Amino acid sequence: MSNTRRGALWLKTIIFIELFLCAGILHAQSEKRIAAVSSRGGSFFLMRGGGIRQSYNPSSLGDGVTLNNSDMIQTPSGVFVEARVVPGTVSIHIAENSSLLFENIGGSSRTQVIALVYGRIRIDQEDAGETVIVKAGTSITEIQKGSVNIDYIATGEDGRRSQPVLYVSAISGSAVLVPSTQSPALGRIKVNQNETMVFYAPENKVEKTAINKGVLKYWSVGSAAAPPDNVNVFDSSGVLALPASPAAESAERVASLKTGGIITGLVLTLVGVAVQNAIHYAYDHIDKETADLSYYAGFLPIGLGTFILVASFLYPAY
Repeated sequence: MSNTRRGALWLKTIIFIELFLCAGILHAQSEKRIAAVSSRGGSFFLMRGGGIRQSYNPSSLGDGVTLNNSDMIQTPSGVFVEARVVPGTVSIHIAENSSLLFENIGGSSRTQVIALVYGRIRIDQEDAGETVIVKAGTSITEIQKGSVNIDYIATGEDGRRSQPVLYVSAISGSAVLVPSTQSPALGRIKVNQNETMVFYAPENKVEKTAINKGVLKYWSVGSAAAPPDNVNVFDSSGVLALPASPAAESAERVASLKTGGIITGLVLTLVGVAVQNAIHYAYDHIDKETADLSYYAGFLPIGLGTFILVASFLYPAY
């Protein structure tokens, strides 16, 4: 077999292998997961499918506990939990005395579906390309972007209102509320920044009010260590400024490292393939010894790039 034909065969083989590896690795990189990454105030409970009940405290979370479909987190009084989409920019803050069910999460979808059974949560979402759907009773809230607080609680000191009432408050950004999937006439309602939409399910009634500043104060104490009275916990835009958890920052660093490795690996392999392709087509017009050396030199970036790609794929998310 001539050097030209041998080179062409190697080139086709390398291109096929690279395309196969890149397709598999990029698909794996698109996979997302949700993990409980931090908590404060004491132990919370995680209800797994099959009736398994586990208890976690801040020290037992480690680098995060992966959550699956049908898992439920329950928080007692004084306990707050943060879950994050990894990789991604979505944080789910679960307040005390709350129950949150994770219905359809993770995978390659950019939409996460959760159900607030009772209590209070706050969704922080930086990327408008990602979507969080929150179910509460018959309602659906779509978080578009920003920070949105959702309450689903029973109200009335005299107990006259036994059915939970839904409050959707846009701290920043916006959300879309579908008050009742059973009453389509109520439509889709936009919740803008500093607004709260209240839905009374028994009466099929929706009210719009200004956001309660107590919600901001509540999260300033609940999601982080209580600040001194003389410290301003809001940034210049009036949005609550909360420090990221160490586990969340670690996860983001790992995701960034994996992405950087994949880009570097792809560039190196493509450079090697490009060099070999150029030598293949110019083989009969240049010195044969130089052509052979240049062609085989192309295996160096291909090999290095392949190694980096595989290493990035195998590097653990946590």
